[in-house]
Amino acid sequence: MTVVSPDAFAEARALLIGGRAAAALAAFRALVDSHPNAPNLRYWLGSALAANGDDAAAVDAWSTARIFHSLALMRDLGVDMETLAGHPAYAAEVGRQLMGQGLPGVAASALAKASEGAAGADALTDYGLALAGLGELTGAFEALQSAAMLQPSPASQACLIALSTFVRDGGAGRSAAAHAWNEAYAPRVAAPPVTEPLGRPLRVGYLASGFNSESLQRHALPAIANHDPAAVYPILYLADGRGAPEDEQIRPLDGLDDHAAAELLRADNLDILVDMAGHGAGGRLGVLALRPAPIQIAWSRDPYTTGLSAIDHLLQAEGVADAASNTLFAEAPLAIGPVAAPYRPETEIVGEPTPALAKGHATFGFFGAPAWLADSTVALWSRLLVARPDARLILKHALFDDPVVQRQTGARFATQGVAPERIEFRGQTSGAFHDAEFADVDIGLLPAACVEAAPLLEMLAHGVPVLAVDGGDFQSRVAAYPLRACGLDGLVSNRDDAMIGVALRLAENVAMLDTLRRETLAAFRASPFRDEAGFARRLEAAYAAMIEIRVERAAAAA
Repeated sequence: MTVVSPDAFAEARALLIGGRAAAALAAFRALVDSHPNAPNLRYWLGSALAANGDDAAAVDAWSTARIFHSLALMRDLGVDMETLAGHPAYAAEVGRQLMGQGLPGVAASALAKASEGAAGADALTDYGLALAGLGELTGAFEALQSAAMLQPSPASQACLIALSTFVRDGGAGRSAAAHAWNEAYAPRVAAPPVTEPLGRPLRVGYLASGFNSESLQRHALPAIANHDPAAVYPILYLADGRGAPEDEQIRPLDGLDDHAAAELLRADNLDILVDMAGHGAGGRLGVLALRPAPIQIAWSRDPYTTGLSAIDHLLQAEGVADAASNTLFAEAPLAIGPVAAPYRPETEIVGEPTPALAKGHATFGFFGAPAWLADSTVALWSRLLVARPDARLILKHALFDDPVVQRQTGARFATQGVAPERIEFRGQTSGAFHDAEFADVDIGLLPAACVEAAPLLEMLAHGVPVLAVDGGDFQSRVAAYPLRACGLDGLVSNRDDAMIGVALRLAENVAMLDTLRRETLAAFRASPFRDEAGFARRLEAAYAAMIEIRVERAAAAA
């Protein structure tokens, strides 16, 4: 086995980073021909192919690189490679264990073995989920679609809904998939009659995936805890009751199928039921399809439609919907105020100086899943890094603990001329260690497709200014609205070039950037996201108005 020449590799690498894509491709092809089993060279070959516009060949090169890389990592972890190659059941078990360890990129190669030939639905599902964790969303969708065709079920179809946002025409594709789920799996059940709440608080149920879920702890509980007892009597239903305290207003649903859970809710004589999980992990939309409450509402960190005809309203922030986006919803969108939910940080942060003061260069950052890094986002952020050669980028998420996910992501940036050493990958942390990570970021970046508010709000809660592009469509309005709700309109651009300009001006003027950091933290603390009581009052007013309208309609129809 010959050793790769450091000089030859360095020369090929410099050609690609320097923008000489054709010469780089020829150089990396020669290196791979000489060293066909070297995964690093195949990653670079994929980057060179993509830089030359040969996307199909790049995908193949990266796939081969990931296989070689993963096999080496599995060998180091003690996997029996001979058994892996010849026994699909063993490969499936290895893949599941690797997924459990948060290593989807490594797991994907094992699960690909398990799904070869006459693969069952379970093997294809596991393989699709691994690809999704890696950020290979088209392949993930195809694998999950095959699994759903082999073994149709509400769960298999739900897996496709979120991916439809990325691979099937954005919000329209997502809406179509959600409506299809409703047609296939939601029974048509009449809503129970509304009872006028004379002299009593409204009985409102909140259905969450689990007590420790972020959507409950950061968004919903701050509002629920601030309900006026004279206006609302809240009852919390948990798909997973682990970690929940013993309380007469908390009902775990563990072990109950949809019909049994719906009966439990129905027996509580709810006026309103609010779903907070949608089609996500731990979601129980099958319960809402059985109509245990007269009025049902979708309220989750996912701003898209559930597709469920049994849900009457979907809570949104003001200004994100328009006539075009409203046609995508099965529910009637309801603007609840300047924010769609409050946000309570895990800890109250003491503002830190912008790190560029000490480091001498700007550091950009995004703390979110690899799936949000669409090719257009990688291209845009790469333009920024190329224009500012001393800048760095931090990408942080639990999935970046996976060496294969790191290397694949870095290869995509290398295609655009960004050297791997300029990107720092960070994995899962918690508590004070997690808070400390934000002190290393000068400017946060927001992918246009990232409609979950949590990554943006977490940055703002730590005083990190975040730049976003609002292109005028529903998806980008949802992504950018938290900045406007905080009065940080200057951080929102209407086109990519304008965002690049703002970023470069901030990176150049560190004193201005440090001032902006203090202003960002103050703006977030003074924003409607931190007004938990005010949000609860708006929510109660909306509930009361819904009941009043229904009572009036019932009286008119009688």
